[in-house]
Amino acid sequence: MRRAWGLAVLTAALLALWSVPAWGQAHLSVVAGHDVPIENHPYQVRLTINSSVVLESECGGVIRDSTHVITAAHCATDELLLSRRPTAPRNVTVYFGSANTASQQAAGVSAVSVEPRYLAGDSTYDAALLTLAAPLPGYGGPTVNGIPFTTAPDLQAAIDAGGSAFATGFGATTENGGTSDRLQGVSLPLRPDSACEAKYPGEYAGARMVCAGGGSAAQNNPDTCQGDSGGPLALPTAAGYRLAGITSFGEGCGRRDTPGAYVDPSSADICPFLGGGSACSAATSAPSTSRDTTKPRLQITRIRCRKRRCTFSFRASDAGRVRSVSAQVARRARTCRRAGGKRTCRTRTLRRQLKVRRASRGFTAKATLKPHKYALAATARDRAGNRSGIARKKFRVRRR
Repeated sequence: MRRAWGLAVLTAALLALWSVPAWGQAHLSVVAGHDVPIENHPYQVRLTINSSVVLESECGGVIRDSTHVITAAHCATDELLLSRRPTAPRNVTVYFGSANTASQQAAGVSAVSVEPRYLAGDSTYDAALLTLAAPLPGYGGPTVNGIPFTTAPDLQAAIDAGGSAFATGFGATTENGGTSDRLQGVSLPLRPDSACEAKYPGEYAGARMVCAGGGSAAQNNPDTCQGDSGGPLALPTAAGYRLAGITSFGEGCGRRDTPGAYVDPSSADICPFLGGGSACSAATSAPSTSRDTTKPRLQITRIRCRKRRCTFSFRASDAGRVRSVSAQVARRARTCRRAGGKRTCRTRTLRRQLKVRRASRGFTAKATLKPHKYALAATARDRAGNRSGIARKKFRVRRR
């Protein structure tokens, strides 16, 4: 399905460079779906993104109006060692107007806006808004049109009733497969927040996310997949489809009992940023005066590497309210390729997200790394959502 923090192209390249499993989870096309006409989903677009991290990746998107497209924040962000910044507008192209990629029109982007709290480190705010360089040609017609947001009460009623929503995209049709050249669609059961909270503890936020999918068949469970990130999850209503979710993340594609997480555009946290207008909830996400604003403190207490196997230890303090620690290791690598008889080389930063676990005396993580110089960066988050500063330390993995 999709996955925040790790583009499919980058993951494939880095798997060849590192002697460890892929980090992060790739953003997700549709599994167990079928061809659908663009006339039924004229709000669907496809994005290609070039950045300083990846040569090219693909995501989905949703037309909000003639000059704006909604997508996932992780599709529109360069992530540089726990530091996030919006991708340059010139690196994003929007393709629209057809269910066949070969006949789509292209549109340029003049501005990329990423939810500020995502840039600050909270990946549960996985939403971005693209401003187009010019209005979409043919907007309002049968193949190019916006989609209204669902309302929070309507969405909750559908979840309570055990209803379904419809996901579309041009992503992969199997886990780690290639993207589709035709628009695919699939109906996904809406699940209670508890299903995703149990599957993704600390990563899924019920206040601003929707849980969908996760069938019980041995294979071919309906799902979204790599390349679908940022695309629509649409709720069918008597008045037509309404946007209920933005494809965000999940584990694999079409796995048994594995639902996916979708950002809820109608939530009070996300709707104002996306410009949902009257669909935005009357509730406010502004913090109250009694909210805990004390940032936790984090220390890297030990780095120990033996025969390429490294153990990292962290100590975090915040009056016992530290919820999680995130950590990455990074190294510089020089890569070269030959094109048109000319050899070009560039130096880039390769990063790996570590899986940090709670231990008896703090937090710990393990990884097997190639001999090289590395930089470790980590940050802690408490139960109130506050993040510590970034703790950094350099180390070397030796050949023996």
